[in-house]
Amino acid sequence: MESIGKKISALRKGRELSQEELASALLVSRQTVSKWERGQSLPDADNIAAMCAFFGVSADSLLGCDTSAPQQADGQPQSTKPETPSRKRLWLKILIISTVCFFAFMGLICTIVFIFALTLDDDPVLRTIIVPMIVVIAVVIFSIVTGVVIALYKKGRKPRG
Repeated sequence: MESIGKKISALRKGRELSQEELASALLVSRQTVSKWERGQSLPDADNIAAMCAFFGVSADSLLGCDTSAPQQADGQPQSTKPETPSRKRLWLKILIISTVCFFAFMGLICTIVFIFALTLDDDPVLRTIIVPMIVVIAVVIFSIVTGVVIALYKKGRKPRG
Protein backbone atom coordinates (compact mmCIF):
# COMPACT_ATOMS: atom_id res chain seq x y z
CA MET A 1 0.00 0.00 0.00
CA GLU A 2 1.43 3.31 -1.10
CA SER A 3 1.49 6.14 1.44
CA ILE A 4 -0.45 9.33 0.84
CA GLY A 5 2.79 11.32 0.70
CA LYS A 6 4.12 9.21 -2.16
CA LYS A 7 0.81 9.55 -4.00
CA ILE A 8 0.81 13.32 -3.61
CA SER A 9 4.38 13.45 -4.88
CA ALA A 10 3.57 11.18 -7.84
CA LEU A 11 0.49 13.21 -8.78
CA ARG A 12 2.42 16.48 -8.49
CA LYS A 13 5.33 15.20 -10.58
CA GLY A 14 2.91 13.69 -13.10
CA ARG A 15 1.57 17.18 -13.71
CA GLU A 16 5.12 18.55 -13.73
CA LEU A 17 4.39 20.90 -10.84
CA SER A 18 6.80 22.13 -8.20
CA GLN A 19 5.94 21.95 -4.53
CA GLU A 20 5.57 25.73 -4.60
CA GLU A 21 3.01 25.58 -7.46
CA LEU A 22 0.96 22.89 -5.73
CA ALA A 23 1.10 24.81 -2.46
CA SER A 24 -0.11 27.94 -4.21
CA ALA A 25 -3.03 26.06 -5.78
CA LEU A 26 -4.05 24.57 -2.42
CA LEU A 27 -3.45 27.80 -0.46
CA VAL A 28 -0.85 26.23 1.83
CA SER A 29 2.90 26.75 2.23
CA ARG A 30 5.57 24.87 0.26
CA GLN A 31 6.85 23.46 3.56
CA THR A 32 3.43 21.95 4.24
CA VAL A 33 3.45 20.14 0.88
CA SER A 34 7.00 18.99 1.59
CA LYS A 35 5.95 17.58 5.00
CA TRP A 36 3.02 15.73 3.39
CA GLU A 37 5.28 14.17 0.77
CA ARG A 38 7.90 13.12 3.33
CA GLY A 39 5.23 11.65 5.61
CA GLN A 40 5.96 14.03 8.48
CA SER A 41 2.35 15.22 8.57
CA LEU A 42 -0.97 14.44 6.94
CA PRO A 43 -3.28 16.82 5.09
CA ASP A 44 -6.57 17.65 6.78
CA ALA A 45 -9.93 16.80 5.23
CA ASP A 46 -10.25 20.16 3.45
CA ASN A 47 -6.84 19.81 1.85
CA ILE A 48 -7.57 16.23 0.81
CA ALA A 49 -10.80 17.40 -0.83
CA ALA A 50 -8.94 20.24 -2.56
CA MET A 51 -6.22 17.86 -3.85
CA CYS A 52 -8.83 15.41 -5.11
CA ALA A 53 -10.55 18.20 -7.03
CA PHE A 54 -7.23 19.63 -8.29
CA PHE A 55 -5.83 16.28 -9.49
CA GLY A 56 -9.18 14.80 -10.52
CA VAL A 57 -8.87 11.69 -8.36
CA SER A 58 -11.10 10.15 -5.72
CA ALA A 59 -10.35 10.44 -2.03
CA ASP A 60 -10.20 6.62 -1.83
CA SER A 61 -7.50 6.60 -4.47
CA LEU A 62 -5.54 9.39 -2.80
CA LEU A 63 -5.77 7.82 0.66
CA GLY A 64 -4.97 4.33 -0.59
CA CYS A 65 -8.40 2.98 0.31
CA ASP A 66 -9.46 2.15 -3.23
CA THR A 67 -12.07 -0.55 -2.67
CA SER A 68 -12.54 -1.58 -6.27
CA ALA A 69 -11.30 -5.15 -6.48
CA PRO A 70 -8.89 -6.02 -9.28
CA GLN A 71 -10.44 -8.18 -12.00
CA GLN A 72 -9.12 -11.52 -13.21
CA ALA A 73 -8.98 -12.41 -16.90
CA ASP A 74 -12.43 -14.06 -16.70
CA GLY A 75 -14.00 -10.92 -15.18
CA GLN A 76 -14.26 -12.32 -11.67
CA PRO A 77 -12.99 -10.13 -8.82
CA GLN A 78 -9.50 -11.08 -7.74
CA SER A 79 -8.95 -11.56 -4.06
CA THR A 80 -6.44 -9.07 -2.70
CA LYS A 81 -5.97 -10.91 0.61
CA PRO A 82 -4.05 -14.14 0.80
CA GLU A 83 -6.07 -17.11 1.95
CA THR A 84 -5.50 -17.47 5.67
CA PRO A 85 -7.54 -19.60 8.01
CA SER A 86 -9.77 -17.64 10.31
CA ARG A 87 -9.09 -17.60 14.01
CA LYS A 88 -12.16 -19.77 14.69
CA ARG A 89 -11.00 -22.38 12.19
CA LEU A 90 -7.54 -22.43 13.72
CA TRP A 91 -8.93 -22.93 17.23
CA LEU A 92 -11.34 -25.58 15.96
CA LYS A 93 -8.42 -27.40 14.32
CA ILE A 94 -6.39 -27.21 17.55
CA LEU A 95 -9.38 -28.40 19.57
CA ILE A 96 -10.02 -31.37 17.28
CA ILE A 97 -6.36 -32.39 17.19
CA SER A 98 -6.04 -32.02 20.97
CA THR A 99 -9.23 -34.03 21.59
CA VAL A 100 -8.20 -36.86 19.27
CA CYS A 101 -4.72 -36.95 20.80
CA PHE A 102 -6.19 -36.84 24.31
CA PHE A 103 -8.46 -39.83 23.75
CA ALA A 104 -5.73 -41.79 21.96
CA PHE A 105 -3.28 -41.02 24.75
CA MET A 106 -5.80 -41.83 27.48
CA GLY A 107 -6.67 -45.12 25.74
CA LEU A 108 -3.00 -46.04 25.76
CA ILE A 109 -2.61 -45.05 29.41
CA CYS A 110 -5.75 -46.97 30.42
CA THR A 111 -4.46 -50.05 28.62
CA ILE A 112 -1.11 -49.79 30.40
CA VAL A 113 -2.81 -49.20 33.76
CA PHE A 114 -5.15 -52.13 33.17
CA ILE A 115 -2.25 -54.45 32.36
CA PHE A 116 -0.32 -53.08 35.37
CA ALA A 117 -3.36 -53.58 37.62
CA LEU A 118 -3.72 -57.19 36.47
CA THR A 119 -0.15 -57.88 37.50
CA LEU A 120 -0.72 -56.59 41.03
CA ASP A 121 -1.49 -59.27 43.55
CA ASP A 122 -4.66 -57.80 44.98
CA ASP A 123 -2.68 -55.27 46.99
CA PRO A 124 -5.27 -52.58 47.80
CA VAL A 125 -2.62 -49.95 48.56
CA LEU A 126 -1.01 -50.32 45.16
CA ARG A 127 -4.36 -50.31 43.33
CA THR A 128 -5.76 -47.32 45.20
CA ILE A 129 -2.64 -45.15 45.14
CA ILE A 130 -0.31 -46.06 42.27
CA VAL A 131 -2.87 -46.59 39.50
CA PRO A 132 -4.65 -43.24 40.05
CA MET A 133 -1.26 -41.50 40.34
CA ILE A 134 -0.21 -42.87 36.94
CA VAL A 135 -3.45 -41.58 35.39
CA VAL A 136 -3.09 -38.15 37.01
CA ILE A 137 0.54 -37.82 35.91
CA ALA A 138 -0.45 -38.79 32.36
CA VAL A 139 -3.22 -36.17 32.26
CA VAL A 140 -0.90 -33.48 33.64
CA ILE A 141 1.82 -34.26 31.09
CA PHE A 142 -0.70 -34.24 28.25
CA SER A 143 -2.17 -30.93 29.46
CA ILE A 144 1.28 -29.34 29.50
CA VAL A 145 2.03 -30.58 25.98
CA THR A 146 -1.33 -29.29 24.72
CA GLY A 147 -0.68 -25.90 26.35
CA VAL A 148 2.71 -25.66 24.65
CA VAL A 149 1.17 -26.51 21.25
CA ILE A 150 -1.51 -23.84 21.70
CA ALA A 151 1.08 -21.26 22.79
CA LEU A 152 3.24 -22.01 19.75
CA TYR A 153 0.25 -21.66 17.41
CA LYS A 154 -0.66 -18.34 19.04
CA LYS A 155 2.84 -17.04 18.35
CA GLY A 156 2.53 -18.17 14.73
CA ARG A 157 5.12 -20.93 14.91
CA LYS A 158 4.37 -24.57 14.27
CA PRO A 159 5.86 -27.06 16.70
CA ARG A 160 8.78 -29.16 15.51
CA GLY A 161 8.50 -32.87 15.15
